[in-house]
Amino acid sequence: LAAIEGLGRMGRGDAAKVLLAALAKADGVERRAIVAAVKRLTGKDALAEVATGLASQSPVVREVAVRTVADHRMREHAGTVMKLTRDPEPVVVRAAFKSLAVLAGESEMPELIDAALRAEDDKYREAVSAVIGSIAVVVTGRDKSAKQLVSAYKDADAPRRCWILSVLPAFAGASALDTVIAASTAPEKGIRDAAVRALAAWPAGNALPALMVIVANETNDNRHALALPGAVRLSRETTLPVVRRLDIYAQMLKSSSATDEIWQIVAAMSDLHETGAIELIMPLLDLKDVRSEVAVSIAQIACPETGEGPVLPQGRIAELNKACDLLTDKLLKKKFSERLARMGR
Repeated sequence: LAAIEGLGRMGRGDAAKVLLAALAKADGVERRAIVAAVKRLTGKDALAEVATGLASQSPVVREVAVRTVADHRMREHAGTVMKLTRDPEPVVVRAAFKSLAVLAGESEMPELIDAALRAEDDKYREAVSAVIGSIAVVVTGRDKSAKQLVSAYKDADAPRRCWILSVLPAFAGASALDTVIAASTAPEKGIRDAAVRALAAWPAGNALPALMVIVANETNDNRHALALPGAVRLSRETTLPVVRRLDIYAQMLKSSSATDEIWQIVAAMSDLHETGAIELIMPLLDLKDVRSEVAVSIAQIACPETGEGPVLPQGRIAELNKACDLLTDKLLKKKFSERLARMGR
C-alpha cells in the first residue's frame, strides 16, 4: 500500500502505467488504494497514460480511465468515451454517460442523437437524454440539432418519436415547436402524451398558446394535468400585459377542477398585484379544500413587499374579512388586517 501511495505521488507517466497494470489484477483494499492513487495524478504524461486505459481489456481500468479523463476535462477523449457507452460492462457504461455530461460538446451532439436513434432499448435513450440536457444549454448550434431531430421524427417509429419529443425542448426553435404542437393532436396516446410533456417543458413563451388550447379543451385528465403546470410556469416567465395574464388565469380556473390544479393557479397569481386578480379568486374562498391557499394569495396580492398595493374591491369587505380570518401566518395577517383597516374594515 505504501508503494502504491508513492507511485501516486510521483505523478509520472511510468508510474501511471504501473498503477493501471496493478489495478487490472487488484481487488479489495488494494484496488481502492490504486484508484485513490490514480485520482492524485496530475502530470500531463501521467494523465495521458491513464487515458490509454480507455482501451484496456480490464473493465475496472476502463471505468477508472473514463472517470479520470472527465475529472480533468480531457475533452479530446470525448469520442472514445462515447464508444464506451456501448461497453459490455454496465459499470463502464454508467461512468461513460456521466463523463459525457462533462466532456461532450457541440461536435458530439450529432453522434449522441444518432446513437440514441439507433438504440433498441429505452434506457440507453434515457441516458443520452440526460447528457443532452446537461450540454444543450452551453452549445451554440441548437438549431442544427433541432433540425436533425425534426428530420428523424418523420420516419421514426413510435418509441423513437416519443424520445425525440422528449429532447426537443432542450433545443427549442420554431420547427421543433411546430413538430411538438402537431404531435399533441396525434391519434397515438403515447405520442400525444409525450408531446404534451414536451410543451409543458418548453423553455420559451411561444409554447403558451398551444398549452392553453390543451388546458381549455383536453378531456383526458392526465394530459390536462401535464399541460397545466407548464402553462402556469410560462404565464409567469413570459412578459404579458396584466389583462392577458388575468384572462389566462380565468381560462385555467374555468377548465380546472382538481384541488392541486387550483392551488397552482392561485399561487401563480400571488405576485399579480391587481384588483382584478383578487376579484377573480375571491369566489374560491367557498371551496373548502383550497380556501386557505386562496386567502394567502389574496393577502399577498393586496400587500406587496413595497408600495401600497392595488385598490381593494369595493363592496367585498365580507369576503376580504373572511380571507383575513383564514390566515395563519401572523405577519401576513397583521399586514392584511392593517390594510383592511385603512379601507374601513
